[in-house]
Amino acid sequence: MEPLSAATCAAVGLAQGSTAVDLIGHLRVSHDFLDGLLANEQARQDGEASFPTRDQYELRLVDQVEAQERFCSIAFDGLAAPVLVGLLSQNSADALSSSALENLVLWAIVDPTLPLHDQWDNPGVGVTSAWRTVLKGKAILALPTLFPPQGLQLLSAMFGLHHGDLSRPLPVPRLVPTRSTLAIAAGYQNLTSVQARLLSEAGSVSHPKWRFMSLYRILENSYLTNIKNILMQEFDADATRALKDASEKVGAEVNQLVALADTLNMQADFIAFSAEVDTQIAANNRFMTALDRNAAKDGKLYGSPLLHHKGVLRFYKLRCAIAHAGTSSVVYEQFADADAAVTTLLPVTETIALKCLWVS
Repeated sequence: MEPLSAATCAAVGLAQGSTAVDLIGHLRVSHDFLDGLLANEQARQDGEASFPTRDQYELRLVDQVEAQERFCSIAFDGLAAPVLVGLLSQNSADALSSSALENLVLWAIVDPTLPLHDQWDNPGVGVTSAWRTVLKGKAILALPTLFPPQGLQLLSAMFGLHHGDLSRPLPVPRLVPTRSTLAIAAGYQNLTSVQARLLSEAGSVSHPKWRFMSLYRILENSYLTNIKNILMQEFDADATRALKDASEKVGAEVNQLVALADTLNMQADFIAFSAEVDTQIAANNRFMTALDRNAAKDGKLYGSPLLHHKGVLRFYKLRCAIAHAGTSSVVYEQFADADAAVTTLLPVTETIALKCLWVS
């Protein structure tokens, strides 16, 4: 067991070369210099018992995206020791929820490689550990020796921890406050409760990926109703042709989207969407470049003389990249710059979705 630093020994009144177990013993005869940590005898005994396994681990402090408090022990196949995860809440005044979490905090306090080791406050009644301030909203990770980087990525994704390979975009703003003027057509009187709930959800989702999908579902909800209306309008003039056209549209989702764009006069909006995709490609956005290459395989729509068809196709391919996570096509999560690209596309996407609800 490594000795405590000279500064820590001096701060709490221990002899140089003392260990963490000596520190716990000192709690029994001195004031509460660990600020509520190991406040009773059972907790102190648990703390002492935890140290024989301490040398198996490397400790790390990581920021949480949304702070919570919990402790978790995770057995990874092939590793002799479990990974220990301790999450600290933003409320630094609370007692910790478990002795296992207290033990991790104690390990962090006495670890000479962590910034907490020599950080002490002096409220006027004796020196006190600053752990409540330093660890607020943090995660303590106890990682076994030779823990693989993929494991750290998995932990970060599972527990909502900041990680260099896992982008955490800023929340995008709600829909209506981003607009200075709005016009709502008379058709809004036909709004269904489903459509209202879809719009409400789209406005509350903050991640760009899921905001796009929530907006896309508003269009999806309008597909079949639109095709049915077209069929009824054209049936009397040419029933055979009307049924054939309706069948083609129903048979492929991208065709349903083309029909909706034409019915609601969204041609200019999808051209604007396509232009923003071109801007992202010109800026070397890898996600948009890969998405465009995939879209180009559909030569009919991609090369259509009707320019909005290319925009509709790209729009649909973006939906597919989010909805599917297989290996045969473009997958959103393969690209670190996907969030940035979609964030720039959201304003025109919102315009398109709102038109389905008579809002412009």
